[in-house]
Amino acid sequence: MSCFYVQPQDVTKDRVILRGEEAHHCLRVRRHRKGDVIEAVDGAGMGYQVRIERVEAEELAGKIVGVRPEWGEPKTKITLAQSLIKGDGFDWIVEKATELGVHRIVPMRTGRTVLPTVRPGKIRRWEKIARSAMKQSKRCRQPVIEAVSPFEDTLELLRALDGILLAWEDERKHSLKDALSELPSPKTIGILVGPEGGFSADELELARQSGARFFSMGPRRLKAETAGILAVGLTLYELADL
Repeated sequence: MSCFYVQPQDVTKDRVILRGEEAHHCLRVRRHRKGDVIEAVDGAGMGYQVRIERVEAEELAGKIVGVRPEWGEPKTKITLAQSLIKGDGFDWIVEKATELGVHRIVPMRTGRTVLPTVRPGKIRRWEKIARSAMKQSKRCRQPVIEAVSPFEDTLELLRALDGILLAWEDERKHSLKDALSELPSPKTIGILVGPEGGFSADELELARQSGARFFSMGPRRLKAETAGILAVGLTLYELADL
């Protein structure tokens, strides 16, 4: 069944209105018609089954025939704080992290981040990618994408969570499972993933002082984008929340 995005303000007690691109995609691309039942998500935690009742040029209205609060959402809210990556690598991270169920994404600038600046409009692009991935994966919350933050500010943001995990290539003793075992029933977790060159010694010390638990990603060296997505997937798996 096709899934579409509806703005929260376009949902009433028992009606949904799709407008603009979403209506066009539903009617012209997916070729849905009056009487069809579609799925819609509002990006804020609600999913709906909707029967189309009225069709116009760039708008359709439907009756809500089913409600699914927190549809497709993990119980654990994960914040992925990932160092910026050259090229379109961060686009891929946003897409895959959204598919896995990440709650929030923090684009992070560290001492060894190669990308010096982020073009204006990049956050909006990432939000659009996240919205598309949300629909594709049939979840009902669109991840929050924070403004690009220095490492120190990112740590401050994560301190309010139940636990902070840091993927470190030189960690040899503690696996992700070991690190998670030290967190009693966490509801919110932050995962820190550095750039290709890794975190600096000063950054690692700051993370330790903030209570971060370091973990190994295994014996093979991973690209930064691979490490971030793998860490999210393994965390949800270990918490039986994937």
